[in-house]
Amino acid sequence: MKKITITFTLLAFIIISGCGSVEPKKESTTVKKENIKKDSKKVEEKFDFRKSNWEMTQKDVAKIEIDKDIFEIPDITPIAFYEEISGINFLVMYKFEDNKLVSGVYSALGKSVTPENGEKLKKILYEKYGKEQKIDGNGKIYWKTDNSEIEFFINLEIKELSVTYSNVKYIESKKAEKTKTNIEENVKKEDVLKF
Repeated sequence: MKKITITFTLLAFIIISGCGSVEPKKESTTVKKENIKKDSKKVEEKFDFRKSNWEMTQKDVAKIEIDKDIFEIPDITPIAFYEEISGINFLVMYKFEDNKLVSGVYSALGKSVTPENGEKLKKILYEKYGKEQKIDGNGKIYWKTDNSEIEFFINLEIKELSVTYSNVKYIESKKAEKTKTNIEENVKKEDVLKF
């Protein structure tokens, strides 16, 4: 009788211990799922424009936007399409230089260019990027991230409402090129004046 009681007690202990160990495994699986969700959010935040990054090729960007009706606008962009975002109709355009993505634009169209839509867009940008870096007197507001400069522009007279994302490295290289060209031109002018 003692053997049956001891065996039964051991068996009950094993069953209870085994069931108890199932709970922590479920919790650790949940934690792992939460970590995966957090990690995937970080990946999403690393995009520079839509689901692309600066310096991607035209081919790579076209693959990302494969579900869009892409068309070319000669001398402007090889990748453009229409899309409605937050109730606003946009022409979305990608700009490349030397087959590398350097900027992207959301340009509102027709009836979408309204003061209300301008305010709606500004609110979205302020919520996403915080306080602006600069406001100029021409309807432009600028924000800056590590990789991008974001420019909001509205002019109701000419019916233009846009948000432009640009590669900061590209902007800085263009400014440096312009400065170098200006210096070289000034040096040439000084040489001419000496004679």
